[in-house]
Amino acid sequence: MQGGITLKMDLWNGTDHAIAGRSPVDLLIFAPHPDDEILGTAGTIMDAIACGKRVHVVFFTNGDGYPEAATLLFNEHPDKLRPEHYLELARIRQVETMAAAALIGLRPQDLTFLSYPDAGLN
Repeated sequence: MQGGITLKMDLWNGTDHAIAGRSPVDLLIFAPHPDDEILGTAGTIMDAIACGKRVHVVFFTNGDGYPEAATLLFNEHPDKLRPEHYLELARIRQVETMAAAALIGLRPQDLTFLSYPDAGLN
Protein backbone atom coordinates (compact mmCIF):
# COMPACT_ATOMS: atom_id res chain seq x y z
CA MET A 1 0.00 0.00 0.00
CA GLN A 2 1.22 3.50 -0.81
CA GLY A 3 0.16 5.43 2.33
CA GLY A 4 -3.27 6.92 2.83
CA ILE A 5 -6.62 5.25 3.21
CA THR A 6 -7.25 1.51 3.42
CA LEU A 7 -10.83 0.40 2.93
CA LYS A 8 -12.47 -2.61 4.54
CA MET A 9 -11.47 -6.11 3.55
CA ASP A 10 -13.06 -7.90 0.61
CA LEU A 11 -14.70 -11.11 1.75
CA TRP A 12 -14.14 -12.85 -1.56
CA ASN A 13 -10.35 -12.91 -1.41
CA GLY A 14 -9.26 -11.68 2.03
CA THR A 15 -7.24 -8.72 0.74
CA ASP A 16 -7.43 -5.03 1.45
CA HIS A 17 -7.90 -2.55 -1.36
CA ALA A 18 -6.24 0.82 -0.91
CA ILE A 19 -7.39 3.65 -3.13
CA ALA A 20 -4.98 6.32 -1.89
CA GLY A 21 -1.85 6.52 -4.01
CA ARG A 22 -3.64 5.45 -7.18
CA SER A 23 -4.13 7.84 -10.02
CA PRO A 24 -7.37 9.83 -9.81
CA VAL A 25 -10.54 8.34 -11.21
CA ASP A 26 -12.74 10.10 -13.72
CA LEU A 27 -15.98 8.45 -12.61
CA LEU A 28 -16.61 7.35 -9.02
CA ILE A 29 -19.81 5.42 -8.38
CA PHE A 30 -21.24 4.63 -4.94
CA ALA A 31 -23.65 1.69 -4.85
CA PRO A 32 -25.74 0.70 -1.81
CA HIS A 33 -25.20 -3.00 -2.62
CA PRO A 34 -24.12 -5.18 -5.52
CA ASP A 35 -26.16 -4.97 -8.73
CA ASP A 36 -27.15 -1.33 -8.25
CA GLU A 37 -24.10 -0.21 -10.22
CA ILE A 38 -25.01 -2.46 -13.16
CA LEU A 39 -28.74 -1.77 -13.10
CA GLY A 40 -28.30 1.99 -12.71
CA THR A 41 -25.06 2.92 -14.44
CA ALA A 42 -23.78 0.13 -16.73
CA GLY A 43 -24.18 2.27 -19.85
CA THR A 44 -22.39 5.20 -18.25
CA ILE A 45 -19.57 2.93 -17.04
CA MET A 46 -19.13 1.37 -20.50
CA ASP A 47 -19.15 4.79 -22.19
CA ALA A 48 -16.52 6.10 -19.76
CA ILE A 49 -14.28 3.05 -20.28
CA ALA A 50 -14.67 3.35 -24.06
CA CYS A 51 -13.41 6.94 -23.79
CA GLY A 52 -10.36 5.81 -21.80
CA LYS A 53 -11.65 7.09 -18.47
CA ARG A 54 -10.83 5.47 -15.14
CA VAL A 55 -13.90 4.19 -13.30
CA HIS A 56 -14.12 3.04 -9.69
CA VAL A 57 -17.16 1.57 -7.92
CA VAL A 58 -17.57 1.53 -4.14
CA PHE A 59 -20.16 -0.79 -2.60
CA PHE A 60 -21.42 0.16 0.85
CA THR A 61 -22.84 -3.30 1.65
CA ASN A 62 -22.75 -6.78 0.13
CA GLY A 63 -26.54 -7.02 0.05
CA ASP A 64 -26.26 -9.99 2.38
CA GLY A 65 -29.18 -9.19 4.70
CA TYR A 66 -31.68 -10.67 2.29
CA PRO A 67 -33.45 -13.67 3.89
CA GLU A 68 -35.39 -14.52 0.72
CA ALA A 69 -32.17 -14.87 -1.28
CA ALA A 70 -30.48 -16.91 1.46
CA THR A 71 -33.54 -19.16 1.74
CA LEU A 72 -33.49 -19.90 -1.99
CA LEU A 73 -29.71 -20.27 -2.18
CA PHE A 74 -29.35 -22.65 0.76
CA ASN A 75 -32.79 -24.29 0.62
CA GLU A 76 -33.34 -23.52 4.30
CA HIS A 77 -36.36 -22.15 6.12
CA PRO A 78 -35.69 -18.52 7.21
CA ASP A 79 -35.75 -19.59 10.87
CA LYS A 80 -32.93 -22.07 10.19
CA LEU A 81 -30.58 -19.54 8.56
CA ARG A 82 -27.41 -18.88 10.53
CA PRO A 83 -24.83 -16.08 10.28
CA GLU A 84 -22.65 -18.37 8.15
CA HIS A 85 -25.37 -18.47 5.52
CA TYR A 86 -25.41 -14.69 5.26
CA LEU A 87 -21.60 -14.50 5.12
CA GLU A 88 -21.61 -17.00 2.26
CA LEU A 89 -24.34 -15.00 0.53
CA ALA A 90 -22.11 -11.91 0.83
CA ARG A 91 -19.17 -13.79 -0.69
CA ILE A 92 -21.30 -15.07 -3.56
CA ARG A 93 -22.68 -11.60 -4.27
CA GLN A 94 -19.14 -10.22 -4.44
CA VAL A 95 -18.06 -12.96 -6.87
CA GLU A 96 -21.14 -12.36 -9.03
CA THR A 97 -20.48 -8.61 -8.95
CA MET A 98 -16.92 -9.10 -10.12
CA ALA A 99 -18.09 -11.33 -12.97
CA ALA A 100 -20.72 -8.79 -14.07
CA ALA A 101 -18.22 -5.94 -13.76
CA ALA A 102 -15.76 -7.79 -15.99
CA LEU A 103 -18.42 -8.11 -18.68
CA ILE A 104 -18.68 -4.32 -18.92
CA GLY A 105 -14.92 -3.69 -18.79
CA LEU A 106 -14.16 -3.20 -15.08
CA ARG A 107 -11.23 -4.92 -13.38
CA PRO A 108 -11.14 -6.25 -9.79
CA GLN A 109 -9.03 -3.26 -8.73
CA ASP A 110 -11.81 -0.97 -9.97
CA LEU A 111 -14.13 -2.27 -7.23
CA THR A 112 -14.11 -1.63 -3.49
CA PHE A 113 -16.38 -3.51 -1.10
CA LEU A 114 -16.81 -1.67 2.20
CA SER A 115 -18.81 -4.65 3.55
CA TYR A 116 -21.00 -2.73 5.96
CA PRO A 117 -24.01 -4.66 7.27
CA ASP A 118 -26.95 -4.69 4.89
CA ALA A 119 -29.48 -2.09 6.11
CA GLY A 120 -26.94 -1.17 8.81
CA LEU A 121 -26.17 2.40 7.78
CA ASN A 122 -28.65 4.54 9.66
